[in-house]
Amino acid sequence: TGEWDGNYFLSGNIRATGQASGERVYASSTNASNSNRMVTRKSKPIVTKQTPASVTLTNGDKDLLDFVVAADVQGSVAVKQMVFTFGKTSSSAGTIPLTFSNFRLRKGSTNIPLANIAISFVSSTGAGANVIDVENGSVGVNQNNGYIIVSFTDKETITGSGNLYHLSATVSNAPSTGANVVVGFLRDSAETVATGYLQRNVAWGSFGSSADVYHIDTAASGDNAANATGTFLWSDMSEVPNNATASSTAGGSRDWTNDVYVDDLTQSQTLQI
Repeated sequence: TGEWDGNYFLSGNIRATGQASGERVYASSTNASNSNRMVTRKSKPIVTKQTPASVTLTNGDKDLLDFVVAADVQGSVAVKQMVFTFGKTSSSAGTIPLTFSNFRLRKGSTNIPLANIAISFVSSTGAGANVIDVENGSVGVNQNNGYIIVSFTDKETITGSGNLYHLSATVSNAPSTGANVVVGFLRDSAETVATGYLQRNVAWGSFGSSADVYHIDTAASGDNAANATGTFLWSDMSEVPNNATASSTAGGSRDWTNDVYVDDLTQSQTLQI
């Protein structure tokens, strides 16, 4: 009715007026009944991979992925969790001797204190795989593929041009030839935007239950159940106050969302012998 007459029924609700004709333009149900999926956010994060100092995989402390997380000019954002794909391979058959331990996340030139983050590894060999602490433990010889999960105890607030981060680990048993490691960002294959409360201590997707792994609870009041996999979890801080604490019911504020439409989480880094 009114400005939205019957021509808009079952069509893309976009109203435009021809500059010369003054006629209204609309998408008819016969040729464009569905608009592209869109969401509205107060601001958004922007992720950009950086070139590391070295892409040679050798024993010792190595940066596995360097990246900047910035905020859109519209305002600050918050990050609760980052999830990275992790895969090591060899050109020869058999066990890959590479071992990675003492994982750290460095902001600028300083390691983030371990009290402020948790870094975990989950094998990608099956759903609900165990979550392993790799701040103190290691990704062993037979753990060739999986996910590195970095979660912040509170939240990481990103402003302006953002922060430079380095995901690093200590490499051991590097062979002389034929091995590499590829580290990138895990993206939600469902490609569905999910926004809600933070939820932890529940097995979901490929992740086992852990106090250090967060998912999204989309229930209106929070029901202590995960509804979407926690990958790159961020907030536009549109709810005041913005809260990153996951409780046993409605955890934190209800403005936490997943990685869908975050630019650009398709990037990865290869280090090789």
